[in-house]
Amino acid sequence: MNHTEYSYIFVHGLSGWGRYDAQYARMPYWGMRNGDLIKHLNDNGYHAYAASVAPRGSAWDRVCELYAQLTGTITDYGKAHREKYGHARYGKDFSADSLIPVWDKQHPLVLPPAFGTDVERQHPCSGWQRQL
Repeated sequence: MNHTEYSYIFVHGLSGWGRYDAQYARMPYWGMRNGDLIKHLNDNGYHAYAASVAPRGSAWDRVCELYAQLTGTITDYGKAHREKYGHARYGKDFSADSLIPVWDKQHPLVLPPAFGTDVERQHPCSGWQRQL
């Protein structure tokens, strides 16, 4: 399989930012000192994307946000989580602006290790771990 068939998803750590955040255009989180890494990878034939999850959110909240961005859906934190922690069940709607164009067996994801690794491993949605 050629590298261009994969989508590389970069998930920032604590106090970070990504594509959906205003400051990313001025100062990309991935490549602050040496230029935009995501742009560099895309210019060289890779499909790279910078996710935007809550910079100070819980791992659960960040996972739900990442999943919604990847699937192009509304962020759903879950009924039980909403009741336990007292915040809204639903968050941002990514249905009109998905982070990636397609995610299936022919277009797998690569999630490089970072704080995002903890986020990626915890998602409550059915099938998430099988698809990593």
